[in-house]
Amino acid sequence: MLFGLNIKSRPGRERFPAKTVAFVTALIAIPPLIGFWGTFDFLKGYYASIYLAASIAWYLLGQLKFRCVSCPYYGKSCPRGLSKIAPLLFRAETGVSAFGVKVDKVFWPYWYAGVPAFGFLILLLTRFSWTTIIFAAAFAITFGVAWAVDRRYCCAECKCHTNCARAPFRDPGAGFKSC
Repeated sequence: MLFGLNIKSRPGRERFPAKTVAFVTALIAIPPLIGFWGTFDFLKGYYASIYLAASIAWYLLGQLKFRCVSCPYYGKSCPRGLSKIAPLLFRAETGVSAFGVKVDKVFWPYWYAGVPAFGFLILLLTRFSWTTIIFAAAFAITFGVAWAVDRRYCCAECKCHTNCARAPFRDPGAGFKSC
């Protein structure tokens, strides 16, 4: 039981409760918002605005086009809630999942987490403030919680947990094949 969510560890789950989807989606959205507000002073807000716009674009369009269309949850309830949106914008199997996997490997560690961390570091070195430290700490904590929940409770329950680029249970020999 996590935060009142009844999530049991059964790989290959068919449906995910709406509470789980809402919780995971909100948890994934919080770190970029904190990163945006915390780094807004860097480069007159352009740095933070580009970061947030690119994060939203990849999460809502790139993920849908290059990952969700090849997923067995396409059109069904998935832990991130994107597979219900994907059929509204893209047909099934129209994405290049190998490209999506490669971009995922760059996006999540370097863009989603690295860009705000770099912005916080520059802000702390150029104009130190306690507000920046608080935002950096909040970002690190929420990113860590979001990462842990996503890996532990979403990936463990997903049908793709053995060959997804983001899953901790990934089979190293799986390559870039679709789930």
